[in-house]
Amino acid sequence: MADTVKTTALKTLEIALGEVIGIAQVIRNPSKPIDRDTARFPLAFIFDEVERKEQRNRYAVVTVPVQIEVWSEGEESGFSDADDTMAGDIEMKLLSDLNIRLLCRDIRPDPGNSMSKFFTDERLGGFILRYIIQFHHIWGNPYDHGRT
Repeated sequence: MADTVKTTALKTLEIALGEVIGIAQVIRNPSKPIDRDTARFPLAFIFDEVERKEQRNRYAVVTVPVQIEVWSEGEESGFSDADDTMAGDIEMKLLSDLNIRLLCRDIRPDPGNSMSKFFTDERLGGFILRYIIQFHHIWGNPYDHGRT
């Protein structure tokens, strides 16, 4: 069976994120804890949040907040600058990727909270990016994007 438009959009984001130089592994909506000994860092997670759907004529316009977490291992003193650089590379990729632009009506950083950084210990930290994506499908048929 074919994927829904939402699943296709999220897979497209996953592929684009995997093309960012420096990202070693991308996992979408992990279902279990990650084994730190076997994970490849920097490791990016993609989480889709609660979607909002509006009917516009024959289309459903779907808005989905997406959270991207990038975890890195290293020295605490080096996280900040490297994180800012990688966050910039991710933003450039996601906002300019042709496949994303063809599938999504819109993708933009969340204006209320677009980036935050975190540290779990002296060797593991990272950052969280929040984006809002918007796409459409035929109302009542989430598999049909409505393009011929």
